[in-house]
Amino acid sequence: MIEQVTLEQLRAQFPDDKFLAFDIDAQRVLRCAVSATAWSIRGRSAYWSADWVTSWSYAPETVAVADDVATHARWQTDAADAQSVRGITCNEAVALLSDRDIEAANDWSWFWTDAAHALCELSDAVVEVDHHDPRLLDLLAHSPTASHERDGQRPAAWFGIEESGALLSVAAVKRVADCYDIQSVVTHADARGRGLSTRVCSHATAWGLERLPVVALGMMTDNTVAERMYTGLGYICEKRWQSARFAPKAL
Repeated sequence: MIEQVTLEQLRAQFPDDKFLAFDIDAQRVLRCAVSATAWSIRGRSAYWSADWVTSWSYAPETVAVADDVATHARWQTDAADAQSVRGITCNEAVALLSDRDIEAANDWSWFWTDAAHALCELSDAVVEVDHHDPRLLDLLAHSPTASHERDGQRPAAWFGIEESGALLSVAAVKRVADCYDIQSVVTHADARGRGLSTRVCSHATAWGLERLPVVALGMMTDNTVAERMYTGLGYICEKRWQSARFAPKAL
């Protein structure tokens, strides 16, 4: 049975869920729900500029996970004020709603670390980069997933490594709810394989942990090179997600 609750009640029911505890912006939450083994949130997505359902099931079997996700999704989207819901984020590798056409989908993973787990340090070789530095925009062009201002918001800081005046590697640190997120990690194509991204991310993580208890990040699940880097810095993968945008309903 699904019960509508507040975000605080939701967090209390799943106290070990770091994503719920640190990465949910309470100001964007519209409706929360819990059941015995799952939770869901309908909120306003800055990325999609639309309402979005996020759901996670802790059920032990894939079939039960799929049932949890479908039940919560329908409970959220059947609400009278839910016409603007454009998609869902939920457990990876479960069947999505059979009655909705999917316009686009991807698999991504969510990682977190804290002072007890992080293997990182500040580095004199890493400098803070001005948000309007023209070299930054040139470097970001080397990655299809990097963004100068994700969701229309500038990061709290950019960190990078320079050589002979050239900017070779950068990472952004952005405040999201009660943690910092590492975003837009890019190394110039001609400077890869030298561990520059690792040094920048180590510095950015240490910087974030001096200010907040958790630093997190999201990355495409199939990027095994990046995953090795992040786990080597002490990041823990808590969730393997899939996100799907619904196709517009026919009139």
